[in-house]
Amino acid sequence: MGICQKICLMALAEKKRKIKGSTKSAGPSATPFRLASAELTDPREAAVFNADCLPLQNGFPAPRAANSPLEQLKLQFLFCYYEINLTFKLLGEARANGVPEKQQLPLIRQIERWMQHRDGLNLQAHPKGLYADPIRQHGRTVDIRFGDAGSAHRARSRLRAVVFVTPPVPTPEKFGQHG
Repeated sequence: MGICQKICLMALAEKKRKIKGSTKSAGPSATPFRLASAELTDPREAAVFNADCLPLQNGFPAPRAANSPLEQLKLQFLFCYYEINLTFKLLGEARANGVPEKQQLPLIRQIERWMQHRDGLNLQAHPKGLYADPIRQHGRTVDIRFGDAGSAHRARSRLRAVVFVTPPVPTPEKFGQHG
């Protein structure tokens, strides 16, 4: 077995272990709501942790503990995006090392499951007024900007003010004299 195949198998085993509170593995038959109902564990406590894959929270490192249910939901978003980033990184390494597409499928399916989990978190967050805006750089999520419904409305209001209040108006002296 090649090194890339070992990486893929180790990654899948680690992903299955991380889903806490679920008696069923995150196999192909798992639904996004099953994953979303389970809590992810803090990846910083794992034996192998890749710090580059954990996004920031509003520009700052993720806190170690949550003081409220909303803070816990924010941590769940961070942990989910960590898993997405890590799996994308493993997939990139597999492709760079020439692993056949058929052997990459488990990683691709795992990315799909984490994205479904993220969608489930969004379904939980929106009724509570929490919005998560991922900031991406070079194909990975580096920061998640969290806001509430009020902050999202204020941002849209500021945007409208900038767009509609300050349009450039050309004056005749800018065009010059045409004879």
